[in-house]
Amino acid sequence: MTEERSDKLDPQSDAVCAYLAALQGVVTRMAGNSASCKNWCITLVAGVLVIVLDKGKPEYGLISLVPVFVFAYLDAFYLRLERQYRAVYDTFVRLLNAGEGNSQDLHVLNLGALSFKDKLRPISTLDAAVSTAVWPYYTVIAAAVVGAVRLAP
Repeated sequence: MTEERSDKLDPQSDAVCAYLAALQGVVTRMAGNSASCKNWCITLVAGVLVIVLDKGKPEYGLISLVPVFVFAYLDAFYLRLERQYRAVYDTFVRLLNAGEGNSQDLHVLNLGALSFKDKLRPISTLDAAVSTAVWPYYTVIAAAVVGAVRLAP
C-alpha cells in the first residue's frame, strides 16, 4: 500500500500559479534592470564625452570608461540573477511535473533557501558577462569612447 505524501502539489493550484507568477515577475524585473543599465550607460558616456570634448580636454574623455565598466558589471550581475531565477522556474516546473514538487518551496524566492537548490546549475557573473547580451554592447561603447578621444582635435 502506497502512502500519499501530504505535501504533494497540484500543478493547477492557485498557490503554484502564484509562485510561478512571482518567479516570472522577478525574471522580468531583472531583465528590466539590465535594459536600464544599457540605457544609463549610453546616456552617461555620451554626456561626459560631449562635455569633455566641448571643453577641449579630450584626454579626460577616458573618464567615461568608468561608467562603461560599472554598468557592464551591473548588467552581467542582473543577467546572472535573471538566469538563476529562470533556472529555479524551470527546475520547479520539472519537479512539479514529475510529482516531486515540494510545498515548502512555494513561498521561497531566496535562491539559497530552496530545497532543490542542489539541482540548479551554478551561474557566475563572469558567465553572464561573456554572453552576447553583455560584452558586445559595452565593447562597442568602450571602442567608441577610445575612438572619440583619439580623433578629437
